[in-house]
Amino acid sequence: MRLLFQVLWFENQAKEVAAQAQALRSALSDHGFDLKIDMKADGSEVEELGALQEKFHEYDLVVVDFDLGNDELQGDLVAKQIRTKFGFTDIIFYSGSKPDELRQKVKDRAIDGVYCMSRTDLRVGLIEHVEEVVKRLSRLEAMRGLAVAAAGKGDDHLKEIIRALYVAADEEGQAAICSLIDHEVGGLSKRLADKYGEAEDLEQKMRAHGCSSVILWKVTKALLKGNSALGVHHALLRKYQDEVMNPRNLLGHVVETRTEDGWKIEHSAGDPLVLDDFPKIRKNFSGQLKNLEAIVGLLVPAADR
Repeated sequence: MRLLFQVLWFENQAKEVAAQAQALRSALSDHGFDLKIDMKADGSEVEELGALQEKFHEYDLVVVDFDLGNDELQGDLVAKQIRTKFGFTDIIFYSGSKPDELRQKVKDRAIDGVYCMSRTDLRVGLIEHVEEVVKRLSRLEAMRGLAVAAAGKGDDHLKEIIRALYVAADEEGQAAICSLIDHEVGGLSKRLADKYGEAEDLEQKMRAHGCSSVILWKVTKALLKGNSALGVHHALLRKYQDEVMNPRNLLGHVVETRTEDGWKIEHSAGDPLVLDDFPKIRKNFSGQLKNLEAIVGLLVPAADR
């Protein structure tokens, strides 16, 4: 589960579909997702891209124009190769022709699972496709997976920040950073604190079970306080617990109930979540992770990332 929706788009005149691409970006943004489009002018890289998809499942959707400016490698043949190489990844096939003509080309090529539409209907078709995808991604189990992934990535970034500040500090400053972590862990249960006590250096301390997400956040927040160059980032970081950790914890304790009106999210303490809350939660996840990435970018040399 991820916050980035990736599209592989075959179109030899990218400017002609800029408005449709922007409509897709806006629709995804409304639901709390970012969009990345890999635009390809022809199908010459399908073999390599297929191998990439098989290994990493990079793309959530493939969009193919019929007329790619090459009579020997038109969109119907590219779509055929994509279906062969990309498994059941969704494909939208479009052109200036009528959809029925495209469907006939798809039938002639024996390609399964392809959505055919005219270029004039492409904007609406892309948005409708996103709406259906978002419904699947808004089921509780999907949101739980997203929350865990976002918090895990956040932990990694927080550690990067602490590590960068540690490396840049003198011996006294490094000792102070370790002492700060020790102090925050000191409020844990005796069992966890005792286990953490075996950690000697910074890396061991940050990997220790007792060094939770909350502690990593508190330590990072304290270390960045007063840094004028990171003022805006620090202000957003102060909301990290409310926007990442608390939703993650809440999603772990709510249940999804089937009702006459659809799925309902319930909690033993009441009904703190509705499906309409999910876009905002995703936007907050994305905003906080981008903020941490920006801080890392300012503190860690590019060569060391």
